[in-house]
Amino acid sequence: MCKVAMSMLRNEKDCEDAMQTAILSAFEKLSTLKHENTSAHGSSADSR
Repeated sequence: MCKVAMSMLRNEKDCEDAMQTAILSAFEKLSTLKHENTSAHGSSADSR
């Protein structure tokens, strides 16, 4: 994510701010994440 932000913003401080905002937003919405059963490989494919 840092490389993408840096390539778009081309400013280290703006990149840091964007990363902090993104991480904080994700953390605040963590409780809304749906929990599904997944296989050992992390996919939620139906095994029918």
